[in-house]
Amino acid sequence: MKSSELLEILKEKSVRSFSRLPLVIDDFGREPKQIMDFGNLKSPMIELLCERYDNGAWTHGVSNFTLETLSSENQYGKMTGDRLKSMFSFIELKGESRRK
Repeated sequence: MKSSELLEILKEKSVRSFSRLPLVIDDFGREPKQIMDFGNLKSPMIELLCERYDNGAWTHGVSNFTLETLSSENQYGKMTGDRLKSMFSFIELKGESRRK
């Protein structure tokens, strides 16, 4: 599921509904980091990642970003970045883009 589509679902459903089942996230890191929810600023993807980390849920992702970029304050922050280190194996594919 694309990260932007997942974010739209998280606006309607609880993070807990995605906290245990295996999940594959495409374009990881490209979704908006914060949303307004009835006047409150929320970070649903960070909440989801932390919940999945706590539950040991299998999470797979595809991203154009490095761990350092994802761990930056402009993305998920250092705390979530530390969790990403243990949740994911980062494999860099070098060479020309395979997108057409």
